[in-house]
Amino acid sequence: KFFQRTTAFHVGHSTPSANVWRSHHANVMWWTFKMKYSTEAYTADSVRDEVFNVLRGIAHPSSAAQHDIVYSGLIKRLNVRQNSDTNNFVISLDLELDRHFRDLKKQISEVVAEEMRAKSICVESIRVNMAAAADNKHKATQASASSSGSSSSALKNVKRIVAVASCKGGVGKSSCCVNVAYTLSKLNYKVGIFDADIYGPSLPTLTSAAMYDQSNEGHLRQDLHTQLIYPMLYEGVKLMSFGYVKDSFAAMRGPMVTNVIQQLLFGTDWGHLDYLLVDMPPGTNDIHITLSQKLHIDGALVVTTPQQLSLIDVVKGIEMFNKVNVPTLAVIKNMTHYVCTHCGSKQDIFNATSSTNKGRSIDWQHKYGIEHVFELPVYPLISQFSDYGDPIVLNKDTVVSPIFEAIANCVVQQLSTEQAGAASVHPYEWQIDTGDRKIKFVHSALQTQTETETQSQSQSEWDFVALRAVCKCALCVDELTNAQILKKEDIDKDIRINHVKECGRYAVEINWSDGHSSIYSLNALFNLTDSQ
Repeated sequence: KFFQRTTAFHVGHSTPSANVWRSHHANVMWWTFKMKYSTEAYTADSVRDEVFNVLRGIAHPSSAAQHDIVYSGLIKRLNVRQNSDTNNFVISLDLELDRHFRDLKKQISEVVAEEMRAKSICVESIRVNMAAAADNKHKATQASASSSGSSSSALKNVKRIVAVASCKGGVGKSSCCVNVAYTLSKLNYKVGIFDADIYGPSLPTLTSAAMYDQSNEGHLRQDLHTQLIYPMLYEGVKLMSFGYVKDSFAAMRGPMVTNVIQQLLFGTDWGHLDYLLVDMPPGTNDIHITLSQKLHIDGALVVTTPQQLSLIDVVKGIEMFNKVNVPTLAVIKNMTHYVCTHCGSKQDIFNATSSTNKGRSIDWQHKYGIEHVFELPVYPLISQFSDYGDPIVLNKDTVVSPIFEAIANCVVQQLSTEQAGAASVHPYEWQIDTGDRKIKFVHSALQTQTETETQSQSQSEWDFVALRAVCKCALCVDELTNAQILKKEDIDKDIRINHVKECGRYAVEINWSDGHSSIYSLNALFNLTDSQ
């Protein structure tokens, strides 16, 4: 009534239109007054209790008994604080990630906002974050420590890791990988092969390890103390493939495939190896990204055919390796020609020497800095010995064995040269300042250059909040629009860094105090500032 009288004083004469306007204006003034002054009756603790009561009224979609999300244990953290300037409340909670996360996140935001408005509690913002369950987080931490321990113990004595890849299937990548590996073994190096192709493992066919491995009796065995699996052994080379675990087809989605890859790779007792060759699957997919992040790959051999269709896709693979800072050691052009067994003439298979294809040929050295390109012919004995499970380089051959020996020597020479300049392998370090809440990345390779260049290029300093805000994972950036979902103003100002570790050769992984993990490319960290 007070507000109606006040409104009437301002409006003047009481006409029908004035009455409608007066009633609306009075309601606006009343709600403004109520929201401003009734908030003072609430504290952060009392609002927290109110929010909890609201959350108890939201049922979990997967619960057969229709238990609420609090009872189901989905709410891991609830924080309510009051803005000292506006007296408004800021609500943030951590919700466990499951298949209903997006729907529950939207429902929680809408229901809490509506209930707080009904209780005249002025809320400035409501943020629903993703968080692992406390028990699962503890188990995940233990599993991570166990996994890192086993992975370090499994690969700690492996000196060099070489990826053999092709973006186009059917170009002879696996055959090349096996023959290069056994050529390295003939050069008195200790070698292992890891078959990373889960959907189409080739190693059990290309080698007869399951038949001739007397130590494992054709089956995988496990060390009960270290929990590591003993690899298959054939002609002195250690082998591991999903084909030794399951001989039928594999129907798995991406996350499960990457888990299987890591279990096989880090769960194998590789022992002392000079070279571990990884036979990558075709394309550039989850497996390539995972291995690039989990392994320190020293170099890559890229296999292709001279056909334009294959070369186009192979270029994408080379660019991917450049992106993750893995050098391409050599390009192997397989099935380039055929030598007639009757007349000895050389027949071009894909018309690579024609004037049309010459104009479209790739200058590997000028464009990608790849100096070594090897050509392999179509040679029937390669497939015949592969079908027998016996690599051709283990037999008396004078046609392709010298080529594989040249490829093996190229690998040894290039990786030895890189080892001589080992400072470039780990060209950065980081320094965390918990007081100023900043992290500094220092590029050690540039510290010997001029002072001006050192100051501008060799270090990059980031504020914790700014660095957390530029996370590009699928939870922080919309995958379709590339719009930033995570807002800088929604990040806890007291956020801290729990752990930093190297991520392959190209990035670092940062574990944050809010339970999130972010991967940052080193190029982005050194080329951008937190203001950008």
